[in-house]
Amino acid sequence: MPLAIRRKGKVIATLEEGEEWVIVGKKILFTKPSDPTHCREITMPKDDAEGLVEMWLGGS
Repeated sequence: MPLAIRRKGKVIATLEEGEEWVIVGKKILFTKPSDPTHCREITMPKDDAEGLVEMWLGGS
């Protein structure tokens, strides 16, 4: 079952299989421990000072 990352009720990303995520400043970085070259990122909107997100099981 996919994992969706939401911000204020809106899905902003869906994790791929084997992916992990971490918030770094105003960005969410996605990496795969099994593939050190895999990395993608999402920049949080300017008005989101804390960069807070929710993780939901079940995907989008």
